[in-house]
Amino acid sequence: MRSELSWARWGRWRRSRPFWGGLVSLAGGLTILLLPANYFTVLALPGVAGLAGFLLGGLIAAMGPLSWFLPEQRVVLGIAIVLLALASFVYSNLGGFLIGMLLSIIGGSLAFAWKPSTQGSTPPHSQPSPTPGTYP
Repeated sequence: MRSELSWARWGRWRRSRPFWGGLVSLAGGLTILLLPANYFTVLALPGVAGLAGFLLGGLIAAMGPLSWFLPEQRVVLGIAIVLLALASFVYSNLGGFLIGMLLSIIGGSLAFAWKPSTQGSTPPHSQPSPTPGTYP
């Protein structure tokens, strides 16, 4: 009984924010952050490319969960995620070998496109259709 209640709460929380956009953005940001840096140690970073990978990947990875906790800022965060992902292509080893860049673009687009559900509206199929020959 208790687990059913917690799963229901989890489902309501997840549907009330751009969950999938934030999750995919987080995965893309971590890919940009960790995939190219995996071959380098902390003492021998490759200069600007290493720093840009850490900076851009870290910002994208932070903006993903930020879209969960600030769903009213989803438009700004979605645009910023996509722009940072495009910048990572140039500045960070082809954007995490294209995988991180593509994941971040998809996640930012999902966060941008998400809309909160309206609680008071009825689904279109439950509204009665007008009778033929009548005008509103």
